[in-house]
Amino acid sequence: MSIFKAARFALAAGLSLSATFASAQVYGRPPTATGGIPSGRTTIYGFAGGTDAATPKYVKLAIDSQGALYGTSAYGGANNLGTVFRLTPPGPGQTKWTETVLYSFAGGSDLANPQAGVVMDTSGALYGAWGGLVYKLTPPGPSCAPTAPNLWCETILYNQAVSPEAVPDSPLIFDSQGALYGISWIAIVGVFAGVTPTEQDFALVTKLSPPGPNCAPVAPNLWCAASLASFDMRAGSIANLPSIALVMDSAGALYGTTPIGGAGGYGTVFKATPPGPNCTPTAPFPWCGSVLYNFFGADGQTPAAELTIDSSGNLYGTTLSNVFKLTPPGQDCRPISQNLWCETTLYAFTDPLGGSASQAGVTMIGGALYGTASQGGSAGNGVLFQLRPPVPPSTKWTENVLYNFSGGADGGNPLGGVIFGPTDFGFGAAIYGVTATGGPAGKGVVYQLQCKPQTGEIYGGAQHVVCAQ
Repeated sequence: MSIFKAARFALAAGLSLSATFASAQVYGRPPTATGGIPSGRTTIYGFAGGTDAATPKYVKLAIDSQGALYGTSAYGGANNLGTVFRLTPPGPGQTKWTETVLYSFAGGSDLANPQAGVVMDTSGALYGAWGGLVYKLTPPGPSCAPTAPNLWCETILYNQAVSPEAVPDSPLIFDSQGALYGISWIAIVGVFAGVTPTEQDFALVTKLSPPGPNCAPVAPNLWCAASLASFDMRAGSIANLPSIALVMDSAGALYGTTPIGGAGGYGTVFKATPPGPNCTPTAPFPWCGSVLYNFFGADGQTPAAELTIDSSGNLYGTTLSNVFKLTPPGQDCRPISQNLWCETTLYAFTDPLGGSASQAGVTMIGGALYGTASQGGSAGNGVLFQLRPPVPPSTKWTENVLYNFSGGADGGNPLGGVIFGPTDFGFGAAIYGVTATGGPAGKGVVYQLQCKPQTGEIYGGAQHVVCAQ
């Protein structure tokens, strides 16, 4: 069994993993820190800029079956307009990860300065969207003869400039049929509330479909795009909004956030439901859209990141001021005001040492939540944190700061979320993510924090994956 498969098996089985973390501003395999404490924090790559990648922003890394990591950078590359990069873990007898720029964006008919990451299909191709374009990157092979300096081939699947449908400025997600979904931001000038001209901002849930029985692309586009549902963000500004991924439940419904608008003016959590017993669409959209929760400030403000859904259908996410949980109506939830679901603040970013201004979603492993805050911490350059669920009879979630970014060689300002994958040197799991600043050249880093196996770690009545100091 490969290390990657073993780690995935351990996580799926609910085995308890624990780690001790300390700063290790090195590349590859972490050394033992002074005092005999194993170092768990590793900068596995520092971006150099120039022809190398630089400044990955709202990027959650993708990982393949061999443990290689993929992402985008907003700058760097052959044209300094951004890249798609790969990091390959060390092979036998090696200690360093290998970074490769797979593609340099060129602007013009190509996109430029992407801030959203990529998603991988079952054949190893990568997909992304930015600036009105949806692209596919294919590794060399019978259908791909790359042109220097690029090592992979790019295909533009959809260009909204030649079609009326807006396309996402967000990370994409797949459904079981191979279609892609994302969020588009759009401003429309028209008659709103009897006032004209008025600019109104909307979030569109967009579906991108490959050619088939339900898709006959119009040239030059190779795929089809459709706006499924719309959410009014009211008058505001969609300029510089972060890229926010959707999440899909087992019934095919999609959930997302808007960082502005809503009844309270501080953003919303929404749901887009496909037509069926629970949805009778209203023209012109083929799906039903509903706002599940409106933030009013005291309960959180500016939810600017993707959500996580648990096996019970609860949603977890972050705003600039807190980490929250949304519960559907039922015995433990009686919604109030203009909301359809109930919100619980699990942790408020009131102590700067615990981080602040989270612009990344949380990842749930074994009942605990893991995420980043782009500011705060002991050096003011952000933190990687863990939230542990309550141990009865307590009802309080507990924050554990796993790492304080210094803004120096170890990176700073982590804007993207985290993923779990295998370690590069043994059985167990590790957390991976990117920072937008810091590193040897000040262009950001990819970091790793190890989670080593440890038995007997129990809270909430069951074993869990735990990454703790």
